[in-house]
Amino acid sequence: MECARTEDLEFVLNVASRTPKKVWTLEDIGGQLIICAGYHLVNRINYFITEVEWEDENIEVQYCDKDADIDESTIQKALKGMLDHLMIMARLPIRITSWSFS
Repeated sequence: MECARTEDLEFVLNVASRTPKKVWTLEDIGGQLIICAGYHLVNRINYFITEVEWEDENIEVQYCDKDADIDESTIQKALKGMLDHLMIMARLPIRITSWSFS
């Protein structure tokens, strides 16, 4: 869920306050795209809400190397690869209905 809009961020914060283990954050850390368990504000690009809670807060999925140019196309490709990997690692059914970039 891209949070450029206030109502999107409010939705994520609402879910995070009620069921924090259903929130994941896509972050740009030193040029690398990483999905981290939990709600994180700094370096965030996007959020994901899952149907099943994560069990280990140390789950991270890294996809993009630090020398890659991060643009919309790179992020979309990275998201698909990371989500596929995340579903296998965390055994989570993840369903993304839409995403957008500002």
